[in-house]
Amino acid sequence: MTATVEEQLRWLEEQRKELLEVNKQWDHQYRNMKLRCERKITEMKVKLQAAENNLRKLSKETKRLQDLVQERETERHLDHAKEREWEEQQDLEAEQRGRELQQMRKQNWLLQEENASSIRSNQCYQQEISRLNKVLSESLKGQTPSSQEQLDPQSCSPEEMRTQIEVLQQQVQIYEEDFKKERADRERLSAEKEGLQKANDRLRWQLSGLSCQILPSSRREVRHQLPPHLHLSPCANCAFAARYLEPSTEAATRGVWRPQQHQPADPPDVHQKANGRAVKKEISLKKPRPGSERHAD
Repeated sequence: MTATVEEQLRWLEEQRKELLEVNKQWDHQYRNMKLRCERKITEMKVKLQAAENNLRKLSKETKRLQDLVQERETERHLDHAKEREWEEQQDLEAEQRGRELQQMRKQNWLLQEENASSIRSNQCYQQEISRLNKVLSESLKGQTPSSQEQLDPQSCSPEEMRTQIEVLQQQVQIYEEDFKKERADRERLSAEKEGLQKANDRLRWQLSGLSCQILPSSRREVRHQLPPHLHLSPCANCAFAARYLEPSTEAATRGVWRPQQHQPADPPDVHQKANGRAVKKEISLKKPRPGSERHAD
């Protein structure tokens, strides 16, 4: 009985020792596994934190790139809008300069007409003055013998001589007034001619400036219409580029000098003024002298 109990006790003791050993092993393994798991959890947390940081950085970078792309797109749209607005403004300026050019060409043509009319009027006045001077000299030559005979002290009384002197003084005064009027007219016409010439030169200068400003825009428009092998370089000469202009532009350019080729007829007031002066001269020359009528009586 005692031996059996002792054997059982030994067996139980061995079992207890084995259990303790197993428990120690399990505890050791548990602790090792726990440490490994904690290390893995720590590593995973670190990796997760790094991944979250990278994700935040990537999100920020993505947002920055999106903002940059959007900004570039906005700038591109703005540049495109500004370029389109600039082109429209250039077109409007070119159109306005074209209208100003046409208006200045018209003003230039009108000034050339006025200048030509003034020149013809001056020529008519000069011819009329020469004719009147010739008539005056001929009339004075024709009146010289009779005047000398009438002023002869032996054949005329003092009263007749005074009358003839007064008549001659009146004629001289009339001739002097006419001469002063003609000289004033000549001076006025010369001043008007000089003013018109200055205005014409100023308009020509403005016309050339506007032509140089309009030519690049016209050449740019023509460049889009021409074939590629006929495109002009930006530094092309104006005279060479003018050969490729549109027909309307070339016709408008040629039309600037047409007023010089076709001069209009003289205005009617020039002939009326000249004829009026001639009639006035002839009437003043044909006035009867009071002394001669009294002498005839």
